Amino acid sequence: ICAHSASLLAQGRHQTVQELVARLPRAEVQKAPWLLYWRGVSLMVFDPLAANTDLRNAYDQFKMKDDTVGLFLSCVAVMDAYFFAEDDMTPVIEWGERLHQLIIRSQGFPSLEIKARVLGSMQGLMYAAPHHPLVMELEESVENFLESFGDPLGRIAIAFNFLMLAMWRGDFRRARRIIDELNSQLGDSTMPPLQLVMWRFLEGNYAWSTSSHEIAVKKFQEALSHTQTFGMPLLNTMLYGMHVYSALSEGDIVQAERCLSKAEAANHFQRRHALGQFSFLRAGISLLKGDTSSALHHASTALMKIEPLGRPFLLANCRLGLARILIECGDTKGARSYTRKVRDYARTMKSQMLEQQSLLVEAYSFHKEGKYSQARLPLKEGLRIAAANDYLNLDDWWRLHTIGVLLAFALEMGVERDYVQSVIRRRHIKPPSGTIEMWPWSIKVYTLGRFEVLLDNQPLPFSGKPQFKPLQLLQYLCAFGGGPIHQDRLTDALWPDAEGDASAQALRTTLHRLRKLLEHEDAVRMKDHQMSLDPTYVWVDSLSFERTVQKLDITNMAALQRGIDFYHGNFLPGENTAWALPIRERLRAQYMGLIERLGVMLEEKGDLSGAVQYYLKAFEVEPVAEIFCRRLMSLYGRLGRRTEALAVYQRFSHALRTSLGINPTSETVRLYQQIANC
Repeated sequence: ICAHSASLLAQGRHQTVQELVARLPRAEVQKAPWLLYWRGVSLMVFDPLAANTDLRNAYDQFKMKDDTVGLFLSCVAVMDAYFFAEDDMTPVIEWGERLHQLIIRSQGFPSLEIKARVLGSMQGLMYAAPHHPLVMELEESVENFLESFGDPLGRIAIAFNFLMLAMWRGDFRRARRIIDELNSQLGDSTMPPLQLVMWRFLEGNYAWSTSSHEIAVKKFQEALSHTQTFGMPLLNTMLYGMHVYSALSEGDIVQAERCLSKAEAANHFQRRHALGQFSFLRAGISLLKGDTSSALHHASTALMKIEPLGRPFLLANCRLGLARILIECGDTKGARSYTRKVRDYARTMKSQMLEQQSLLVEAYSFHKEGKYSQARLPLKEGLRIAAANDYLNLDDWWRLHTIGVLLAFALEMGVERDYVQSVIRRRHIKPPSGTIEMWPWSIKVYTLGRFEVLLDNQPLPFSGKPQFKPLQLLQYLCAFGGGPIHQDRLTDALWPDAEGDASAQALRTTLHRLRKLLEHEDAVRMKDHQMSLDPTYVWVDSLSFERTVQKLDITNMAALQRGIDFYHGNFLPGENTAWALPIRERLRAQYMGLIERLGVMLEEKGDLSGAVQYYLKAFEVEPVAEIFCRRLMSLYGRLGRRTEALAVYQRFSHALRTSLGINPTSETVRLYQQIANC
C-alpha cells in the first residue's frame, strides 16, 4: 500500500487508497505511521478533520522513530489539512515553526524530491501566515528551484502555492511569467485531478485579479466540471466563492448573486471560513446594490466570523470591505481606522496590492468629506504603487462611480495622468461629469477661441467643403447643449431653403458623414427624431464651462479662478450665423461675471495688482466693456500707474467709437479727467 499510494493518488484514486487501508486490522494501521500518512493524504479533500488526526498521529510516530522524511511530509500535510478544514488556522503557526526548525536541524531538505513535496504543500502556512519568515525565505528561491526541478507535475504543485502568494502581494508580472512558463512546459501532460482543479482555480484567480473576467469565468467553469467528474464536491464552495470575487471586481451584481447562492448550496459541511466568506461577499453585493444597511450588517458579521480563524490576509480584506461601507454610511473616521490596520499588515506581508487598495479607500474617505488636500497624499501614493505594477483592478468591489470620482480627482491633481488615462480606457470607465478636460475622451470639441476636434487626442484635419455641413451640424449640437434637439429644428437652422423630404434626407446624409468623420457610430445619437451627442464619448469645452459655472461656489476664489481658466475665447469665432451669436454672448457674459466677482474679492483683500490682471483678461475679450475700463483706470490710479490708466481710456474710447460709433459715458470721462489732471 505504501509503495503504490503516491501513484494511486496521482491518478485521483483517493478512495482506492482508503479502501486498501481499511482492509487491514485497525490496530496494525494505528502502529504504522506511513499507512496513517497515506490515509490522511487520501482523506484530505473528503474529510480534512479525520485526515488531520491521522497525519498528527503519523508525525508523532515518525518523531519517535526519528524518520526525517516522514517528519517533513507529515508536518506540511498537517498544515494542508487545516487549510482544507476551513476552520481555525492558528495551530498552523506552531506547525510552521516545527517545519522551520526541522529544516534548520537537518541543514536543509533530505532530497530534491522531498523539498518539492514540501514546497507543494505549503498552502496551509501561507493562508495562516503569509508573512512567516519561512514562507518569505522559501519564496526567494522558488523560481530557481522550479527551473531546476524535472517533474512537471511537481512544479505545478509548487507553483500553485507560491503563485497565490505572489498574487496576494500584487506581483502579477511574476505570476504571469511563471504561469506561462509552466503551461508551455506541461504541453499535453495529464495532471492529477486535484492538481488540475487547483491549477484552473489559480488561473481563474489570476485572470479576475488582472481584469480578464471572461477568461476567469472559463477557468472556474473548467475546474467545476472536473470536481463533478472526479467526485470532489468539497472544492465547489471555494470555486463558486472565487467566481463571486471575480463578478464583484467587474461590478456584475447578477453574476455575483447567482454564484454566491451556488456556493452556499455547496457548503454542506458549514465550514466557518466559508460562512465568513459568504458574509463578506454578501456585504460586497449589498454595497454594489446601494443597500448600505445590509452591507454594514454583512460586513460586521464577516469580520466577527473571520477574526478568530487566523487568516490574516482574508481578515485584512474584511477590514477593507468594512471601511468601504463605513464611508458610505458617513463614518469616515471609523473607515480610516480600518484602512490603517490594513496598510500596516500589507507592509508586514509586503503586499503592494493591499497597500494600494487601502490607500485609495482612504483617499476616497477624505474626498467624500471634501478634504481634498488630505485626499491627495494617499491618492498619490496609492496610484504610484498601482502605476508601477500596472494594476487594472483598483478595487475588488468595482463601483464605477467611486472609481470614476477618484480617477477624475487624480487627473485634476496631475497624479499619474498617463497611467490613470490608460486604466480609464482599458476598463471603459465612464466620467463622473462632463467637466473633466483631462479625461481620455474619444472625442474632444473645442469651441472657445477656436474650433478644433480631437479624436483620441489627435487633431482631426479639416479638408474643406466635404466636411463643412457635418462639422456645422456638430457645431450646432455643441451650441445647444449637446441636445437632444428635434430634427425639424436642425433642418430649419442648417437647410433653411430646403423643403420636406429634401431637408430630412440632407440631415440623414450629414449625420452619416459626421459619424464617419468622428469614427464613432454612437457618438451622435438619433432617437425619436431627437439628435444628441453621447456625453460618454464627446466632451465639449463650452458645455464643460457652463456646467462648471452653474456649480461654482462664488464665494471660493480658487473655484472662480478654475471657472475663468476654462474660458479661452469667444464661442466659435468667425461663425456669424444667427444661432451662434446668442450662445457667444451668453458664454461671454458668464465669463465676465466670474471675472467681476473675483476682481471685487481681490480688491476687498487689498490685492489690487491681482484684480488688475483679471480685469485685463475681461478687457481683452470685450474691449467695449465700460465697467472694466473704469475699474482698471481706478485701480491703476490707486497704484500710481497714471500712464497705464490713461492708456486704458484711450484704448476703450477708440474701440467704442470704431465698433459702436458712440463716445464713453460722462462718468467714465470724468474719471479720465481726474486722473489726467493729477
